Amino acid sequence: MSEHVYITRSNMQKLESSAKANTRNVSELVQCYDSQLTNLLSKPELEFLSSTKLVLETINESYALLEVEYSKLQIKTTRLPPNSRWVYLGGAPAYHKDKNCSRLHQDYLNFEIPEELPESRISEYRKFFIDNLSLFHEDAERFYVRISTRFGLKTSQVRTIQHDNSGYNEMRNSVFNVDLATQNIRAHITKMLDYKNSDPTVHKLIHSVGFATHKAMDYKSNKKYIDLDGDNPVKQWHQLKLQLKTLLIDHMISVTNPELAFNQSVLDTAGFISCKECSGFNSTIKL
Repeated sequence: MSEHVYITRSNMQKLESSAKANTRNVSELVQCYDSQLTNLLSKPELEFLSSTKLVLETINESYALLEVEYSKLQIKTTRLPPNSRWVYLGGAPAYHKDKNCSRLHQDYLNFEIPEELPESRISEYRKFFIDNLSLFHEDAERFYVRISTRFGLKTSQVRTIQHDNSGYNEMRNSVFNVDLATQNIRAHITKMLDYKNSDPTVHKLIHSVGFATHKAMDYKSNKKYIDLDGDNPVKQWHQLKLQLKTLLIDHMISVTNPELAFNQSVLDTAGFISCKECSGFNSTIKL
């Protein structure tokens, strides 16, 4: 019997980049969804999606032991330097023993530290901000007055970065409609093919740079090659690909591992740490 713990979707993406899919994995992915994927997504994109599928399937150890070498699942810990102008600096991602832990379900949130604040007071500002975070959520206006007075700031309000976690919670709570998701994938593939074939110029452009839209959208290297102003087909194709990849990953999670539950020893080896808030939870589900 092995103990399973839970992670957020954003932390799952850190595992995806460490798994290595092979050609057979890509073929299985294409066969599972649609043969047109090879005409819409590049080889690296298909390999990344295949890696995602592999990581999700580590919930089934009998399969995972054959396909993924646990020792090679190593996440890259990203921690910003102390003088960075963000309240939260990051660090090793956490897993949760309690699948109802509030930190597992909350959205990603970070706050920018104003440029007018002297670098020498960044650490002090960061600690004050975190210590008074409850006030920020209860009464933002009072919080801004307090922090402005404390640090003598003309601009007290801060820019907030937030990533929604609602889609993940839908899957966990069995609200996600798998059949509808399958239909949406097929409809989106049709939409992409229709767009690509809607005009000879569009078709030629996508045929030339569609597998590497991120490079084609690099103004510095392609300024003379492509005009990205207005409703450009490359930008449109790039967005369509992003939407397709999101639809595919949502479907993979829902049918394979909707709770994003993983073997604790796998995550320990990969570089995860236990959530401080629920690390003492004694009723972790055993599978």
